[in-house]
Amino acid sequence: MTILPQELKTLIDSKADFLLLDVREEWEYEEYHIGGLNIPLNSLPFRLKEIASWKSKMIVIHCKAGTRGRTGTKYLLKHGFLVVKNLEGGVQAFIETFPKAVLN
Repeated sequence: MTILPQELKTLIDSKADFLLLDVREEWEYEEYHIGGLNIPLNSLPFRLKEIASWKSKMIVIHCKAGTRGRTGTKYLLKHGFLVVKNLEGGVQAFIETFPKAVLN
């Protein structure tokens, strides 16, 4: 499942109840981000308890360009999370579309 940058922006603007999960490395997140929880992809298997309350709620997962996000999406779905969407094109696509959304 994927979500487009415009759809994510609508969720953010409407203050929808969802978890934005950034699976980039910590240093990437510190460089710039769009908010959300940072759990690097390689740490995800060890930190599932942190997001367990989101098992039946929407999670939007992203990385820089989409590859790690796809891997993370598949992993969460395999482990019982029901509504997981990968940001198409990653955070790069989102900030190209919405440059003012970048946080440092």
